[in-house]
Amino acid sequence: MNKIKISVIIPVYNDEKYLEKCLNSVVNQTFKDIEIICVNDGSTDDSLKILKKFSEKNKNILIINKENEGLGAARNTGMEYATGEYISFIDSDDWVNENMYSYLYPIASSKKLDVLFFQMINFINNTGEFQQTRYYNLTVIDKKFDGKIFTHHDIADVLFNISISACTKIYKKEFLEKNDIKFIEGYILEDNPFFFDIILNADRISIFRKHLYYRRIRENSIMTSKGRECLDSITISNEILRTFEKNNKIEKYKTELFNFKFNVMRNWYDRTNDIYKKEFYNLIKTDLIEISKNEKLNKYYLNNLNINHLYFYLNITNTNGNNKSLNNENLSDKIIGDKKLNDEKNKINKSNFNEENMLIDKSRKIKENLKIEDKNHLNSPKNKEKPAISVIVPVYNNEDYLEECLDSILNQTLKNIEIICINDGSTDNSLQILENYAEKDIRIKLYNQSNQGAGIARNKGIDNSIGKYLCFIDSDDFIIDKNSLEVMFKIANEKNLNMVSGNLRNFSNNKFQKNNNYPEIFHEKRICPQDYGIPWYYVRNIFKRELINEKNIRFPKYQRGQDPVFLAKILSNISSLFIIPVDFYAYRYILEGETKIKNNAAEISYIKHFINVLNILNSDKFLDNNLKYLKKLGIFLIKQKRILGEKMVQNDLKKATANDPLFLMIVLKQEDILRNKNKNKDRNLNELKKLLKIYSSPDKTVINNFLKNFSNMDKLVPIEQKETEFDKNNKVKLKITKILKKIKN
Repeated sequence: MNKIKISVIIPVYNDEKYLEKCLNSVVNQTFKDIEIICVNDGSTDDSLKILKKFSEKNKNILIINKENEGLGAARNTGMEYATGEYISFIDSDDWVNENMYSYLYPIASSKKLDVLFFQMINFINNTGEFQQTRYYNLTVIDKKFDGKIFTHHDIADVLFNISISACTKIYKKEFLEKNDIKFIEGYILEDNPFFFDIILNADRISIFRKHLYYRRIRENSIMTSKGRECLDSITISNEILRTFEKNNKIEKYKTELFNFKFNVMRNWYDRTNDIYKKEFYNLIKTDLIEISKNEKLNKYYLNNLNINHLYFYLNITNTNGNNKSLNNENLSDKIIGDKKLNDEKNKINKSNFNEENMLIDKSRKIKENLKIEDKNHLNSPKNKEKPAISVIVPVYNNEDYLEECLDSILNQTLKNIEIICINDGSTDNSLQILENYAEKDIRIKLYNQSNQGAGIARNKGIDNSIGKYLCFIDSDDFIIDKNSLEVMFKIANEKNLNMVSGNLRNFSNNKFQKNNNYPEIFHEKRICPQDYGIPWYYVRNIFKRELINEKNIRFPKYQRGQDPVFLAKILSNISSLFIIPVDFYAYRYILEGETKIKNNAAEISYIKHFINVLNILNSDKFLDNNLKYLKKLGIFLIKQKRILGEKMVQNDLKKATANDPLFLMIVLKQEDILRNKNKNKDRNLNELKKLLKIYSSPDKTVINNFLKNFSNMDKLVPIEQKETEFDKNNKVKLKITKILKKIKN
């Protein structure tokens, strides 16, 4: 038998649903000199049964049964049994490329590496989509290191931005044993101290840029946890410090290290359920007070924390402070805004966790003693008036495009703006990018929240804005013309307008392309709201904040389709708007014919938004707009049937229109028109218009009388009947036509 080259360690705990896919990806490796060590960590489902089934057919599988002690202990147990030259870790709900070890072992062996990095790609479990991130693509490591051997000294400037996942590396077993490197046991986030212990001790590191590992992002996993285990982040942050202390590297990395500790604690606090936040706060407070009592350590923190973390540290430890109550507010609502210490008496950052905090007193003296350079002063607006525009940017896992987005806003010639960034529970490097930008420019206000969707994030931005006008930029898009905000605000302010629109261009493959949904604007003019077109691309506009608050216009809690509903509410509440020929918004788009909607909940949500829009724009003046929008719905449904299947889409359509049978009729009539383009086109279109007029009637008796003539609604969406699609649509069409003949125009 050949000597084992790689020991593959797979901790298993109640993953029966995904375990077979994981194991198949390993047993089918093209590289055969591996052993597969499966550590059953006290599973109570059928995981052990699956493991035994695989081990009967694959002699290189070793099963180790133990009581449940967590991922760190399971991996350590696996390492004790490992006999391979290199060690690899795979989580039991993930899977790997079948050629992974054929790629990795020859590189690691020939270069005599201690550790070899490779790339990972996320798989979003509830949508079935794959998602690349800069974090797991290892983008921060310069490509000049590709194929080279390096150490932590060579990548010191990006050390704290590298993926810490234990699964995206293979390790020389001899190296691990020599340096006694193991996982901390009994805590989540065990990868963190393990990674830093590896990186600080390894003399021979290299990188292989290929996606070999598929990480499943799902609810109820460790990395999406919001429970009490999040409190482990405090212990882990201290364990990281001990790792640097053990390796005599605190002095070298002191600034990055101490700020990283705060990032870990505060990020996990923000995602924790509210019921644990008071306990979490008390633990953080105890931890930081102990640090402040150590004169040497306290000095380290005071001299190396960034301004945002420094305020937090001083508040919670009551350093140089006087007792004073602040308004109660969760840390998730913490604003990273004005950072000038001499303003701190009036604008203390709000970190209260429903507790009493301390104002920083003698702030000018602290600034002088610590010699903190107030870099933000250079960027601050000269005047103190309210911002002309509040730019709201919801952010979720967009590290690849986020810097381009922020730069396009900060480089605007209109300087009197505020930029409100809402981090919507990002799991990549987005938050770090936001914090870096917020530290350099006081116009940026940063809010953290658990992942709740773009609509909720935008609403938070609206609620915390103070600008005269609002605009919204998605974090993967950007502003084209650096003068655009200034031009749009000038005309909006001079004419006291509620809404101003600029040009929007599609952006794909680094090229601008025409957006076919709207004609390009060549001349400045005032138009009626019905001349705007279908209520898409709200991002090409700026809106008066006073109108939005006065009419209480907010984004609905839909998975998809929040934007058109928001814009429809605005269009229904204004008498006119201005369009101006400025290249404003770059919209990064997917190719025509593709769709992002691949699950039932999102599809039902998207259909419901059409109902909502038609109910908002329910006057005769919007009839043509509604006809165009219905056509969009019809095209969407036809495309969805190709992807999800006829039966599934029809079922979703019935669910979405369960309380609105007339809308279901309208949808079916629209589908009939699209499928039979050249047959009775004018008659079908007139019938559709009649249906829409009935639907928009303020007199509900008109609708009820109509529906009495069409009582059997199940026949509208025949699912089980064995008849052709043409027959089904034709029956519905004939019945609607007969009923409409009874109704006077």
